[in-house]
Amino acid sequence: MSVKALEDVRTHHDVAETNIDSLQAFAAYSNVGVSKYSIAIPNNGILKAMLVNKGSDVLVVAFHGATSRAKKEIPRFEWFRTLRSENVSSLYFSDPLLETDPTLELAWFTGRLDLDLHVELARLTEVAAQAIGAKRIIFLGSSGGGFAALQVATYIEGSLALPFSPQTSISHYLVKGTGYGAQRKYLELVMPELAPGVPLHELDPEFDWAAPLHPRLSAVERYSHPVPNRVLYVQNTNDFPHVGQHLDPFRGVVADGVNESRVMFERYVGPQAHNPPAQSEFRHYLDMAIDLQGAQGC
Repeated sequence: MSVKALEDVRTHHDVAETNIDSLQAFAAYSNVGVSKYSIAIPNNGILKAMLVNKGSDVLVVAFHGATSRAKKEIPRFEWFRTLRSENVSSLYFSDPLLETDPTLELAWFTGRLDLDLHVELARLTEVAAQAIGAKRIIFLGSSGGGFAALQVATYIEGSLALPFSPQTSISHYLVKGTGYGAQRKYLELVMPELAPGVPLHELDPEFDWAAPLHPRLSAVERYSHPVPNRVLYVQNTNDFPHVGQHLDPFRGVVADGVNESRVMFERYVGPQAHNPPAQSEFRHYLDMAIDLQGAQGC
């Protein structure tokens, strides 16, 4: 059976996978319930996805952030336990590049140089939304998942991105404000073409190695040009490195820019750390995003 009743599902392990040979062959089941998909992508791993169809006209698409390989299993469908109690349909993606190396924890759903995975994820979302009759699409994620939400939303007119304390530039992501570990691992395993001959232990903070792939690797660059979606950007004010390194540059290009009317900024006072929002905050801003999607189109 390809679709399972939601009340019978406690974890994604309870759902059988439908194997699909290629991204182009993806077709989502239209039945109410839970379905899971495994899609082979040459040179980019296996894309795992899960669709929860509740018959809602709202489809929430969730991306995960950095994943500790010692603590969490992949595929990872972040926010499933929270969203299962919400009256919305939901679609979850697990970054296929994490399937390619057991030490890789974060790849921002970019795909390798030969594949812009953000474009493909937007297309898969549209296929799923059409299959289940969803008209309003919300992309969400925290941290690295928030970056993916910002980027993928730009490929679907009328969609809304709901990022929580996201990265807005991959090359400017410094773990705890100073660490280059995520950048080095990304360059080593995902995009070695962007720093040929550069000793990764000597990365220069002034060297924007992602520049050849802007705006693909930079939401700051992408949102400096017109986009067809809207954004509800949510930031923990106590996440100090992200405020300075990611929020401020993004807000700078939006203010008085071509997308000023398309982006709303919200802040909350959370822990002094870079963590996902608490469930109460998550639900509050998700409700706000749903209201925004119902209030007007782009």
